[in-house]
Amino acid sequence: MGIGNQILFFLAGLGVFNGFLLALYFFFLIKPKRWVNLLFGILLLMLCIRIGKSVFHVFMDVDRIYRQIGLSACILVGPLLWLYVRHFLADTIGPKRSDGLHLLLPLTTIVTVGLIWPYESHPDAWNYQIVRGIYAVWIVYMIASACLVVPLVKKVFQKEATVREYWLLLVVTSILLLCIAYNLAYYGFPYLSGPLLFSLVFYVLTGFLISKKNYSIILGAAPVKYQNQKVSEEKADQLLQSLSGLMQEEKLYLNQKIKLADVAHSIASTPHELSQVINDRLGISFNQYINEYRIKAACQLLQESDHLTVEGIGQEVGFSSRSAFYTAFKTVMGQTPGQYKGY
Repeated sequence: MGIGNQILFFLAGLGVFNGFLLALYFFFLIKPKRWVNLLFGILLLMLCIRIGKSVFHVFMDVDRIYRQIGLSACILVGPLLWLYVRHFLADTIGPKRSDGLHLLLPLTTIVTVGLIWPYESHPDAWNYQIVRGIYAVWIVYMIASACLVVPLVKKVFQKEATVREYWLLLVVTSILLLCIAYNLAYYGFPYLSGPLLFSLVFYVLTGFLISKKNYSIILGAAPVKYQNQKVSEEKADQLLQSLSGLMQEEKLYLNQKIKLADVAHSIASTPHELSQVINDRLGISFNQYINEYRIKAACQLLQESDHLTVEGIGQEVGFSSRSAFYTAFKTVMGQTPGQYKGY
């Protein structure tokens, strides 16, 4: 292997190696332990297996069983991405019953196909017919994932997107670029572009994750789990709908002295019950819920009002102090109010 190929091998394999390490971190060390974070770890692992196979296939002779494993892992990339996006947007804590279907069905299918027509004896079938089916699954779930994040694109252009929303768009865009690269490679595009692109997007994602304290914002804090008096799904939906309507119609979040007990009383609930629903269903506290409404209102004022100071806008939307406004704004938006306005 010449020096040029050695450099390419290093660059292509660097992302895969560090991707494996990060996937293990998401499996065993990450806190809080949440299903959505585990999904991202599994997604990263499947990508590393698929792309690692590509790297070794280009630069050395790889046993056919490893080629089969690499291609098989690819069938889970699309479903894992879609599940990750869905759970991330809903901010759920645990898995849904339907999650198993989206993972087990493609996994069972590719394992069965591999047992009946192993790559060892049917390489042409894998390189043509089977790989097309694998990429088709990836594309279908890729489209479904993109549809889920389309509303976030508008928020980006309106400068209303949060750090979490920027992260999700970055993840989906990265997987989309990899999907395009591998599908183009099937039609003659340089095969090594996929692994090289993965190294690039991996470090972009990692850099965004650890920069400006985005880590805690993106991964989120594990919500408090209530063991007793579990609220039914139907009642939780009703409470959240009533709470949202109350905030939008009466704008209670503008009140600096707003209290959980008062809001719970307004929607015929109890402070404990309402706090439980917000924690379990949204993964945030009552104060965080209120602050998100306040920050959304502040963003609108920052765009439309020229006579109010930044501090004045903070008071207008319900914050009692400048420091509380700045802290909440940076937590939600990832930047200060001044930076958002363009000062």
